[in-house]
Amino acid sequence: MSRLDDPRSQFNINAGEPLLDDYSVRESEQQPEGRATFFSSVANLSNAILGAGLLALPYGFAAAGWVVTIALLVVAGAASAFTMHLLTLVSREVDGPATFFALAKKALPPRSVGLIDVSVVIMCFGLACSYVIVFSTLFPSAIERIVGHETILKAHPVDLLSRQLWVGVGVLTVAPLAFQESFENLQFTSALGVIFVAYGSAMVLVYWAGLWGAASCGDDDELDCARPKRLHKVELDRGFGPLTALSIVIFAFTAHAQVLGIANELKGYTQRKMDAVATCSIGVCGALYVAVGMAGYATFGADVSSDLLESYPGSEEAVVVSRLGFSALVSFSYPLMCKPARDSFLSLVEHGSFGVEAGARLSDAATGPPLRRRYVAGFTLSFLAGTWLVAAVVRDLGVILGLIGATCSTFVAFIIPPLVFVKTHPEPSAKKSAATAVLVSGVLLMPTMVAATFVGA
Repeated sequence: MSRLDDPRSQFNINAGEPLLDDYSVRESEQQPEGRATFFSSVANLSNAILGAGLLALPYGFAAAGWVVTIALLVVAGAASAFTMHLLTLVSREVDGPATFFALAKKALPPRSVGLIDVSVVIMCFGLACSYVIVFSTLFPSAIERIVGHETILKAHPVDLLSRQLWVGVGVLTVAPLAFQESFENLQFTSALGVIFVAYGSAMVLVYWAGLWGAASCGDDDELDCARPKRLHKVELDRGFGPLTALSIVIFAFTAHAQVLGIANELKGYTQRKMDAVATCSIGVCGALYVAVGMAGYATFGADVSSDLLESYPGSEEAVVVSRLGFSALVSFSYPLMCKPARDSFLSLVEHGSFGVEAGARLSDAATGPPLRRRYVAGFTLSFLAGTWLVAAVVRDLGVILGLIGATCSTFVAFIIPPLVFVKTHPEPSAKKSAATAVLVSGVLLMPTMVAATFVGA
């Protein structure tokens, strides 16, 4: 492949625009090529997509009915694959490694360019909080089963079942991974995360099939969990149920903050290869969402928790292993949120959002590297502390996922990619028409889903 065909080349071959000078050409040639394989890229993207969203899907099925929710999954999955395509397609027209800031400059007014980076930081922060919430909910229940309740009581004055304690443990567990500055370094933990998801999904399906006897709703014997359940194709008794389900579904497919980083690191990058990474990841995750969401809903009906594994009895060994596995999964997914949030923060600093002087010092060849290391350390520590504080206060996974899906996820996934494409490709085409339709839908749905989340809560 020639340099002109290299999607990350700094040659500018747009009509009417000059080629870069020789110095820029030499600088471009010194940029390292991506080293991530196709399969490691799929593993990283799949791990970023799955996360806590898989555990909330049965709750979405209960909110809207199984027919409506499956339809929403199909539409949202297709729309996410399309907007990932738009995002990476436009990123090929950016000189050097693509960033959200560089893309935003093509579509937004100068004073609004930083808005997309702010949205990425908020979205990734919210997702990271949801991971810590899941860890602090599932891990202590598994420990109680393994160690025994009586042993835990003897550990007084340390309350080993305190959720706040395990929020802190969860943050300390993910801290070493949070400082990783490359997705390639996370490929093995992402592969392990996919294995844990496969096991947990199998457990949900086998439990639904009744191979472990009659299901019970968690540890509450007063709840009627006898099967078969009455399953609604369309749920109309919950008011904003379909919109609540939609916000959870949008959250479940949102990994756009990781797409540019994965694209920059993909070995032998081509648009077709990156599209295959996105399509494969979304296809696998979508199939798991339908299977686990339907099985979880069929097992517990309207009583299903917003965190599916809380609905299962803690006495089952398979459930204990699954809780430990998903605790590990969200731990491995945490750095996949911290890295893009940190990159967007550094982008804001570099481009003067926190003062022209700070941006100039960060861009300077002499002062930049040590200053960057301090910013990386400071932001990562603040990110860890912030997620600890939020997760210690908030427990309802459904509310936090709904709000993230309704706001930042919608903005980053379904507004910015089509907006940038429409702005940079003014010529009429079927792709532009589809992008415009997604853009209008995102703008209309965002305030509606926010209202539905608050009303439902």
